[in-house]
Amino acid sequence: MKLLYPLAKRFIAGDNVESMLSNIRQYDLVTINYVGESATAPCIAQANLQKYLYLIYKLKSVLFREYEISIKLSQFGNAPYLWKEPVETIIDAIKDTPKIKIKFDMETESTIDDTLKFSRCFNDVGIVLQANMQRSGTDMEKAMESYTRVRLCKGAYKGDIRNMKDIRKNYLNIVEDIFKSGYFYHKDYKQELVSLGTHDEYIIENIKKLSQQYGGKQKFYFEMLFGIRRDLAKRLIGEGYSVRTYIPYGADWMPYVIRRLSEFKTLKFVGVNVIKELFAR
Repeated sequence: MKLLYPLAKRFIAGDNVESMLSNIRQYDLVTINYVGESATAPCIAQANLQKYLYLIYKLKSVLFREYEISIKLSQFGNAPYLWKEPVETIIDAIKDTPKIKIKFDMETESTIDDTLKFSRCFNDVGIVLQANMQRSGTDMEKAMESYTRVRLCKGAYKGDIRNMKDIRKNYLNIVEDIFKSGYFYHKDYKQELVSLGTHDEYIIENIKKLSQQYGGKQKFYFEMLFGIRRDLAKRLIGEGYSVRTYIPYGADWMPYVIRRLSEFKTLKFVGVNVIKELFAR
């Protein structure tokens, strides 16, 4: 555990709310993720709920900007009927605070239907879609029909598209469909409705081309993980794009780090992007 901690500190913003808030002062736009998933007992689910309520309490005390909280529903149990009460409690806690918004994280393929159906029970709750899933184009169309906030990413969980070339193609096809739909420009929605989560420079450059083609430069966020390609985020901001940072925190950081390092492609991804950032300085 001690050997991994120096690495974890780069990618985990803190082991508690206070350290996390101290470490993200320089970021204007953030999505906060309390690490952990798959509550196996009611006491764990209840403890997770209390962590979220404390996070909201602390955010309200420093509320000088907008915050987004990204929730893993499995932190409250393995079935939608277990999610209802804690999520309603969280939404009730932020109802008087428009600057705090909620998104439901995407998890394994088996949870997609339940997560998307559950999200439709609530107003102004965002979702996450993965470009490594064939279904995500259709899911995006449904989200646009109800003006749902969406984060699109390549996919941290295994999907039914495995080839990176095909994942990139699906990602950019979905982005182009969003631009074509006029989703970025709806007159009743001043906020950006879409976060495009990626560190892939091929995808980023093609998004920029689509942005110029369709004129939507200021109507979406790029979203990047805490500790990854800070140089690239700074460059995009300098070019006039909005950039959000995905901020994981929590004492249970070990499983979060191990899950990512256990996948060779993720270890390679981390190493390559850290090296890119160092050479960009």
